[in-house]
Amino acid sequence: KVAKYEKLPRFVEPTSFHTDIEDGTSQPVIHHSMNRDNTYYSTLVDSSTNGYGMILGSTRPIYIDEDNGWFFVFRQWAGENTTHGQLGAAYSENGMDWTNYNYLNVGFDWPPSNRQARYPSALGNPDYPYAFWNEYTTLSGSYGGRPFYTYDEFGWDGGSFAAPIDVDLQWGGTTDQWVGSPGTSFDGDNAIVNVAYNDWTRNNYFMFHSEAYDDGYLVFGEEFIIIDEPAYLEPGDASGSYNSSPAVSMTPDGFGAVGLVGLFAGGLDDNSSVTNNHTFLFKMTEDHGASWHGPSNSEPPYYNDDVYFIPDNVFEHMQNTYFTDYYDPCADTTSALTSWWSYYEFDMKLDSEGNPHITMEILPCNDSFCYYFSGDYSEV
Repeated sequence: KVAKYEKLPRFVEPTSFHTDIEDGTSQPVIHHSMNRDNTYYSTLVDSSTNGYGMILGSTRPIYIDEDNGWFFVFRQWAGENTTHGQLGAAYSENGMDWTNYNYLNVGFDWPPSNRQARYPSALGNPDYPYAFWNEYTTLSGSYGGRPFYTYDEFGWDGGSFAAPIDVDLQWGGTTDQWVGSPGTSFDGDNAIVNVAYNDWTRNNYFMFHSEAYDDGYLVFGEEFIIIDEPAYLEPGDASGSYNSSPAVSMTPDGFGAVGLVGLFAGGLDDNSSVTNNHTFLFKMTEDHGASWHGPSNSEPPYYNDDVYFIPDNVFEHMQNTYFTDYYDPCADTTSALTSWWSYYEFDMKLDSEGNPHITMEILPCNDSFCYYFSGDYSEV
């Protein structure tokens, strides 16, 4: 069980672990099953301190291009007694045999011992693979979150990455951008990238939209607020937020969505004018991210014309169908699970027609705690 109404902390460092690869090459790991339909393969690509690239659902650590293959980015093992802030990447034509690239976050004006390579994501287009990540600089805002990207200047499997390039050309002052979530679409031969960030000092969500593309090199326009936390959500602070970082999903044709798990203002005290549920809210685009919108309708079930959100009746059906009472064998008591709370693990993808599909972590709750079901829903 976990406490109800927990914030998502601003800064989390996963438990360190690593597995050494003796000869420096990828190694296939075959998992056999008695059922011939369930045999699958996994590959040990490289060594990582803590798997930081997959800590949140809003990051995109793997990108697959139909014609060029797989591109994977991660926080790479950098030896004993280091920050382990080395950005690693790997390329594969088939998803099993991988070529590794080391230390991609080298070459910008920051001491090597302070490079962090946090929250890496992968992206690509038919010509180039990209890596996006954050550095922890302490030079701007509370944490100095500075977003970068790099790309393989020789193309897919070229092995020659550009020095880190700023996403925010005006970075500095109070900007503190973290947990980037990028997505790409294509307007003819022009690759367009949108990347959303969670600003931990200004407690708001910002988007960057690429305005120029030249042989792999991207130039992003000025930041703009994409989801306005102070305007209609419970505000975050230095201790964390009831609202997750945003996730971006784009289709090749320019349809897209950006969304997050959030709590509308007043929801913490069951006094929201929209919904008291810890729900998923999002905006949509049909023009490659040049503009974003909500439903433009404040009638039920929308209530807020600036953002879409999952309405209460969806969750009420789930609660009435799947929730059971909880028996505590230690206290010999039974409590009714009469509410729920969504934690911060989620993902969102758009299908080929531009329809959003959302997965969320939903926990049944009593007045004080929330609980996890067993895999078959037979007990809490």
